[in-house]
Amino acid sequence: MKVRPSFLILLTLSLLLLFVFSSIPPAKRKILLTALGIPKPTSSQTQDGPFFPFMQPFSQQNRQAVEEVIESFETHMTACHVPKTRETSEVEAQGKVFKWVDAEGKVHFTDKPKGKGAEDLTSRYKMEKQYFRISISAAGGNLPPFLHDRLSADLKQLYFILSRWLPDQYIKQVDLNVKVFNDQTKFDVYREEHVPGLETAAGFYKPSMDEAVVMVQRDASMTQSIARHEATHVINSGLYGRTPVWFNEGLAEYFERLSIEGQSKRVNPSPHHLKLLQDAQAAGELMSVSDYLAIKGRAWRDHEQNMMYAMAWSVVHFMMQDALGRETMKLLMTHMADNFCQPVNTVTFIEQHYVGGMKAFSERWRAALISSDFQVHRY
Repeated sequence: MKVRPSFLILLTLSLLLLFVFSSIPPAKRKILLTALGIPKPTSSQTQDGPFFPFMQPFSQQNRQAVEEVIESFETHMTACHVPKTRETSEVEAQGKVFKWVDAEGKVHFTDKPKGKGAEDLTSRYKMEKQYFRISISAAGGNLPPFLHDRLSADLKQLYFILSRWLPDQYIKQVDLNVKVFNDQTKFDVYREEHVPGLETAAGFYKPSMDEAVVMVQRDASMTQSIARHEATHVINSGLYGRTPVWFNEGLAEYFERLSIEGQSKRVNPSPHHLKLLQDAQAAGELMSVSDYLAIKGRAWRDHEQNMMYAMAWSVVHFMMQDALGRETMKLLMTHMADNFCQPVNTVTFIEQHYVGGMKAFSERWRAALISSDFQVHRY
């Protein structure tokens, strides 16, 4: 549901006026109502309490619409901070590339010409598009070796995969600022300062900071995975604004498992998440996927977090697995990009766009879960 900014302003002013009116003493309120030509309250209305002549029938007849307006208002006013973005055609200045041959006939490529016969190849190697600008800083200590280069390579492939699902006009260049901690205590202090109450010892991203924060792990590949996870949040924020939590966390969990070997790109399933879900299924404690997808905003954080992340991963991995799911995911991404920062009802969207609706989606997801049919995805 799109809500025009002018309507949001009008709604805010109306609520403010109602609040002020309700605080006026009853005697003065009656005088004001008479002067304005508004009928006196009926006997069923309490004159000593707030008097809103139109609120009762409005709330009864349009409760759902009111909730959607409030949700959209909250989205715009409190939760739609996005990182700085640009067109992908805005490419940073690059160094020169020259090719030259020495006296022994050996070919060299350098950033400065040597000899009169040096050939300028700069235009040949110039990037036509740039999908991100990355800055990695160390919060004390040194950066892990090659983290910048490896994360840059990962993000190029991540964008390559995203571009298969999202039309090119919606792809934006994102600034990615990564702060890396080597000291767990300093990381914890920084986390409590900026996102108090968040329980994580590995990494986090907060849109208002425009910063992905990563704690170095003993295993370098794990550090890279965490950085990739948090970077996905930055990209999501830049492309879509606010998204359903399952999508934001699920896509981050999905790309956390991205593996690149030469020209081969693959995303592995998560045995840990899969076992957690299967154990809950066997114990009869697994919520339905439709109930899960209906959980909104802050309520998502009120549930057991390991299960919430596992469910998010499973939904995204399942949707990426076959043509039906990928097509629905493509439509969802396009819808969110086209309706930047607007709420989306996932259950309704799947009902309308997935072949067979929510019932078929739920049945196929559960069948994949029972049979462990979460495959390696190759790109």
